[in-house]
Amino acid sequence: MKKTERLLGFVLAVFFVLSSDLHADVLSLKNGDRMSGQLAGFSLQSCVYVSALSGAPVEVPWSEVASLKTDQIFTLELKGGERVTGALSYSGKAGLMVTSPKMGKIRIDLNELEKFEIASPSPQVAPVQNDTAAQAASDKSQPQDATPPETFGQEELSPPLTYLRGSTVLLKPGQIEGRLTFSYTPTRISQYGQYQRRLYTAALSLNAGLHERLEGWVYIPYGYATGHTTSLVHINYLGRSEKHELMDIGMGFNFLILPESVEFPEMTLSISGTAPTGDSPYLYDELLNLGGGHWTATAGLNFVRSVDPAILFWGVSATHTWPSHVYDQTFSFASSGWSWDYYFGLGMAVNDRLSFSARMLGGYRPALQYNDDNEGRFSNDPMWAGFGFAYRMNETVVVEPQVLFGLNDDAGDTRISVAFSKKFN
Repeated sequence: MKKTERLLGFVLAVFFVLSSDLHADVLSLKNGDRMSGQLAGFSLQSCVYVSALSGAPVEVPWSEVASLKTDQIFTLELKGGERVTGALSYSGKAGLMVTSPKMGKIRIDLNELEKFEIASPSPQVAPVQNDTAAQAASDKSQPQDATPPETFGQEELSPPLTYLRGSTVLLKPGQIEGRLTFSYTPTRISQYGQYQRRLYTAALSLNAGLHERLEGWVYIPYGYATGHTTSLVHINYLGRSEKHELMDIGMGFNFLILPESVEFPEMTLSISGTAPTGDSPYLYDELLNLGGGHWTATAGLNFVRSVDPAILFWGVSATHTWPSHVYDQTFSFASSGWSWDYYFGLGMAVNDRLSFSARMLGGYRPALQYNDDNEGRFSNDPMWAGFGFAYRMNETVVVEPQVLFGLNDDAGDTRISVAFSKKFN
């Protein structure tokens, strides 16, 4: 019943965010796709759209556009000197239209356009002009030695995309990002009566842009655990105990195979592994030992797709776990040590500083074997759901609170975390 309530709460949270007004432009293509982002400019042959995923301008020919609607206010100046201000829309039949509060809907002949400017941009994307003709016309109207106007107020920021970490390559070559994550995970274990463990973790991770399409990372966690029981089933766990230690260190690479296009989602290959640097769970006082006890290697494929007004991300991965030898015994997993995982989720910008994300995770875990014997032990299929926010404090610092909770009996209890990330270079 509690698992069902958790799932219902997760669905309601996602529905609430999806129902909110996110002020995104809508660009529908003739092939049925919809692009998420903001209109930044246009010319006689094409429009320029800023992708919500990469922040880079994408030129889309008018011949591929089925419709366009934006809540931005543009001021258009025609060759005859007339000026029209209003929201823009486009369709294959009607062409480019401006909806003016005073003059109603007006069709604009692009051949008559002298220049334009964004009078009221959307807060999600800083306006750019990638139209050569319009920009040249704008330049001619200003003195050659004109000084760019000074900007007052808040700096222009882009919505944080940190929820895509691990799903794509976020850093440019030479960029480094440090991330410090604090988490709390309570666990109840009935193996020795009513045993409860509370795990507090501080993890430092470093990500580096190694190439235009390659990103590397290392993950170093340190944990503090406390345990408590009143059971007499196992004398080692009577009363309260505690322990702190270095946990298993991980490292990996993300390689961008295919950038997102109108036809295909972005695809990224991830390769990672962990080393058993923490105390093995098969040693004495195993319930407080925080290591996994095995070397592992993981390979996965990750996909990202911009679908107005959200960014969808999903992926699958396979992990091989090597046997562990402790006290002349071999601890391994069935299915030749192979397990697999999947995830899917969505993220979206609320404004230029705040993003929301929600995801579901799951997988298959083979049964543990002692000396190739797994009698009485079973595989499991855990499922989790989580959501979080990312708040950009300034151009380089992002704060991310997150909650992850189990959806079935094979999954762990609720995990609460907050991360602080900072970009360098």
